Amino acid sequence: MSVIYKLTLSLFALSLMVFGIYGTYQLRTESQDLRDDVEQETRLLAHSLLVSVENAIRDQQPEDVQELLQQIERIKPSFDMRIYIQNRSVIRSDAESLKWPEKVEHILYRAALESEMKQFYFPEDEPDFLVLSLPFNKTSTAIPGNLAVVRSLQKAHGRENWLCR
Repeated sequence: MSVIYKLTLSLFALSLMVFGIYGTYQLRTESQDLRDDVEQETRLLAHSLLVSVENAIRDQQPEDVQELLQQIERIKPSFDMRIYIQNRSVIRSDAESLKWPEKVEHILYRAALESEMKQFYFPEDEPDFLVLSLPFNKTSTAIPGNLAVVRSLQKAHGRENWLCR
């Protein structure tokens, strides 16, 4: 084999390796950016809902909370929301579209009892959900509890997963 062919093949292999490494790096960067955007959008929705929910619960209007949750879940079916009160009661929408795993519910009950914020992916290895739980502001409501938002990481109607892992 002549020197020209050897040089051409080695340059081709080197180029292929460089583009492969760059592609892998770019894919990981895009995946992390997408994950950050999903988390930010979920936090924004949860924080804006929290104020309305706290006010309705303070004024003892659970029907308003339920109606609010139903309307949001109709507009954004990839989101489900529940209110966990420390006395183990739950306010939920009739329009829930996601199946909440028992382990997630247990973690959210515990977060409500401890009035702590929780954010996690479930399951951890191949996530289907982003879960965010925010405690009520102690000064805005007398009833301690948490607002839980679960976001599906699947495309609408269960097609392929759009969150790169």
